[in-house]
Amino acid sequence: MMKAKELMVPIKVALKPDSTMKDALLAFHSTKLTGIPVNNRSGQLIGMYTRDNLDNCLLQGTHLDTSIEKYYLRDIMYFREDITLNNLTELIRWLRNSRIGQTPVVDFYGRPVGIINHAYALNHLLNHIEFSYKELSNIFQQAPCGLVAIDEWGIINLVSLYLNRLFPNIQVGGHIQELLPCLPFEEIITGVWTDPCKVKFLSVDLIVNGLPIIKSGKIKGAILILQNAMEIETSKYSIKNKEFMKLKYNNELFKLNGTNYTIDCFIGDSVSMAKIKSQALQASTSSSTVLICGESGTGKELLAQSIHNASDRFKRPFIKVDCAAILADLAEAELFGYEGGAFTGALRQGKPGKFELADGGTIFLDEIGNMPLSLQGRLLRVIQEKEIERVGGTRTKKIDVRIIAATNRDLYKLTEEGRFRKELYYRIKVLDVTIPPLRKHIKDIPLLLNYFLSKSNKKFGKQINGVTEEVMAFLKNYHWPGNIRELENIIERAVSCCHHDLIKIDALGINSWVQNNKLEHLVLAETTKELAKEADKKAIVNALKITSGNKSRAAKLLGISRTTLYDKLKPQLAQQ
Repeated sequence: MMKAKELMVPIKVALKPDSTMKDALLAFHSTKLTGIPVNNRSGQLIGMYTRDNLDNCLLQGTHLDTSIEKYYLRDIMYFREDITLNNLTELIRWLRNSRIGQTPVVDFYGRPVGIINHAYALNHLLNHIEFSYKELSNIFQQAPCGLVAIDEWGIINLVSLYLNRLFPNIQVGGHIQELLPCLPFEEIITGVWTDPCKVKFLSVDLIVNGLPIIKSGKIKGAILILQNAMEIETSKYSIKNKEFMKLKYNNELFKLNGTNYTIDCFIGDSVSMAKIKSQALQASTSSSTVLICGESGTGKELLAQSIHNASDRFKRPFIKVDCAAILADLAEAELFGYEGGAFTGALRQGKPGKFELADGGTIFLDEIGNMPLSLQGRLLRVIQEKEIERVGGTRTKKIDVRIIAATNRDLYKLTEEGRFRKELYYRIKVLDVTIPPLRKHIKDIPLLLNYFLSKSNKKFGKQINGVTEEVMAFLKNYHWPGNIRELENIIERAVSCCHHDLIKIDALGINSWVQNNKLEHLVLAETTKELAKEADKKAIVNALKITSGNKSRAAKLLGISRTTLYDKLKPQLAQQ
């Protein structure tokens, strides 16, 4: 892949429709160009005036003071400087179709900035062909299997080093059927045979694949791929043993156990993130209960899934339960299941609960701090006895379930207030991991930004390259009450609204945010609320810092008028 601006030669000379033959003659005399761009009054390309045009005019006796307007070429090919020639075929097609020996290159506004001449492009093409030939030759020679190139008559033209080392008898110039008499050569060369076949060479069983070489619609030879049958069987055995590892890193993971994330999905190189990954790996080595603490939007479910997928339970179900959304009246039936006829509206055949569905795997109790007290006692028994009893049932059932719980509340404080059972608290906190809020690992924001930017670019079909310095300063100074989830939402919104290469502060929707939230939260990193006046002052100072002292932009960032900003600054200026 190459861009037009990488192939072009920059130019500054140009003509206009009212330019004269003399102007053109002087332009050609001062350059080696075979054609000169013709621009309109706005400087945009509208045609080309070539040396052939000039020669024809002079031979016909056209006066040098004559305008070129009637003589320049209007229907011409040109490139935009940012266009990408994706392969050599496009370059060759251009060389064949170009009417003149060079092609102009224009900028985003249609103004000529350079030309690509045939000689330079041809030299570039030859360099690429030479490079491609060497690259293909290296691939052919270094491939870890036997490769043989034959012509349409079966004569061997090329033998890979790998095959030559294994079978020195295979030489260039020989006939392929002298070496492999059982090979279906006629079927390969006519394009009839496509399936691999097993042939014997000396005492070795080979698997042979044939790929016809097609030129101008006709088969001119073939590439034969020869592999040792025993090595293929060995590889199949190795792949089978590693299959469960590969499931963790492809799309089959969700279908297998209902998850989307692994530890690799944690983005960040801060000390905090390194610690979280280490704790997750340690937790994955046992079946003890885990309590994940953290504010909303920090990634508690992601961590729970990561622990499950790093454990030996990864092929078993991962069942999520939102404790805050379960109705108290139906909570027991939802978690532990029920027998047929257990209550009005129950299914005749009964229904398994979440714990039964998670048997052998992991159950994730999200927002466990909101679980009704009446249900906490039943859960405690399940953890202690590792058995459940359906609602309306009389039999218990042993289960093997790993429990991971998560909360954004202070469970210890809830136990002191009598709103959470102490016994349950200590049972679920065998292992605990606390995910820090985003404001505590600001260093990771650039990496998170790049990830969410790439994700949103794919979603909206855009190619936004990053953010301005002003936006980056805001992201690093903002309080982030919604943490990583809020960052993702802001970036997604900005990408959807952005029409430039870089996201500007306006695209973040900061003005509307300020109108609906307290001003004290803007550009503050403190974790406690300050008095409104002090918060107002700090917000202004930080806004001016982000905008490098530009009061108009600072006022816009704060969502206030410039006059209001000046009024707020007067007391500070008076103190100075």
